[in-house]
Amino acid sequence: MERYIAEAAENDVDMLLFPEQALTGYDSGGDEKMHWMGAETIPGPATEKMAKLADKYNMWIIFGMPEIDPTTSTVYNSVAIVSPDGTAIPYRKINTALDEPLWSEHGSDPVVFDTEWGPVGVGICYDTYAFPGIARYAASKGARLYLNSTAFGLPDMGPLNGIMFSLMKPMYLNMLKARATESSVFVVSSNLVGKDLHTDFMGESVILGPDYPSKSMKIYAGPAGHTEGMVVAKIDLSRAEKKRG
Repeated sequence: MERYIAEAAENDVDMLLFPEQALTGYDSGGDEKMHWMGAETIPGPATEKMAKLADKYNMWIIFGMPEIDPTTSTVYNSVAIVSPDGTAIPYRKINTALDEPLWSEHGSDPVVFDTEWGPVGVGICYDTYAFPGIARYAASKGARLYLNSTAFGLPDMGPLNGIMFSLMKPMYLNMLKARATESSVFVVSSNLVGKDLHTDFMGESVILGPDYPSKSMKIYAGPAGHTEGMVVAKIDLSRAEKKRG
């Protein structure tokens, strides 16, 4: 993560999004203790380290991690939102999926955070694909940008993975385009990639959004393919406002 942050700084990136559970990996192998053992508070050790880099590079850094609430010892599937001034706040995934309920409680509140470019919305994976109200809520609060930190993949099937990814990719992109179209927002999706314990994650991180005056959604960077890497784009958020008008 530090290497990508430095690379992003070289590319004049203002905001960097990492995937869901980027800090620990996603698969628990059926043992929910992995996430419990890896959970940290927000703010906490990981966010403090990221805060120093955010300050050094004047960059927003958003990344997925298991979060523990120190007052209740409850663990959440969260993203940490670290600002250039060093503050860190969590968004806790509202709509947990698959075996996440084995280790994670669901969050209760959507998060829209303020930046120098206006409000920004955030969701985690299933939040985005199955619950369009989260992106709509962000747009209703003035957000022109929506971040999707995700772990989108399939059970590892060896040689069949490539075929399955070719079938899944259009569905993945269409869901992101749907959120962008419904709410007139730019969408940044950062996905895990490669094999974890029993899941092969698809990758295909992408940046897409309005292409005013066209009525279609434009892909500004990516999809990144089934390979580790970073996609970067400079976007004009005013296009989202023109689209709404």
